[in-house]
Amino acid sequence: MRTRSILLVLTLAASTAQAGVLDNCYPRLGAECVALDSGPLIASTEEFLARRGPLAATPQGGAALLMHALIRRNQDPVEGSRMLVLALHPDNLVSSSAETGYEGYGPSRSTGYLIDQIDKMPQCMDTYAPPGDSLVFRFRDQTKHVGTIESGRYTVFLCTPAASICRAVSMRRSPRGFWKVYNLSSIATGCALPPANAKPDL
Repeated sequence: MRTRSILLVLTLAASTAQAGVLDNCYPRLGAECVALDSGPLIASTEEFLARRGPLAATPQGGAALLMHALIRRNQDPVEGSRMLVLALHPDNLVSSSAETGYEGYGPSRSTGYLIDQIDKMPQCMDTYAPPGDSLVFRFRDQTKHVGTIESGRYTVFLCTPAASICRAVSMRRSPRGFWKVYNLSSIATGCALPPANAKPDL
C-alpha cells in the first residue's frame, strides 16, 4: 500500500513521467525502489521551464530536474548551470551577474561549494540514469524520517549503482509551488567509479 500511494502521487502529478516499481534499486543496494521516467535529457532553460510544471509537482520530480541540470552541465557548463539555478530552492540563491546565472541569480556561496565538490566527480552524474532516450531515475521507497508533503519539506533518496547506499536529497516546496532542491550535499558522496584502465567484465 505504501508503494502504491507513492506511485499514485508520481503518476498523477507528472503527466510526462512514467513511474513503476522495481524489485530492488540495484543488486548491491537490495532495497525496493520507485522508478521515475523523466523524459529525454533537458537541453536548455527554455525546455526546462516548459517541462518543469508536471515534474516539479512532486519531490521526486524536482530531484529529477536537478539531475537533468547536473548531467547537462557536464555537456554544456553554461546552460547546465543556468538550469541548475532553476532547480535550486530560492533560499540557496543570491544575486549574481555571472554568465552561468539566470535572471540575475546564482547559487549561494555554501551551495556553490557543494557544486564544486560535485564537479570533482562529473562521471558520477551519468550513473544515476541508465543510458537511453529517456532518463529513468530510481528512488528508494521510504516513508519514515523523510518529512511530509504537507509541510513542504521532504527528503528523497536517489539511487545509483556507483554508491553503496541511495543518496539523500532534501527538497522544499517553493513559494510558487514547485519542489526544488534545498540540499544536494550527498549527490557525489561515496560514488565509486571503476578505474579508467579497468578490464571489461564480459
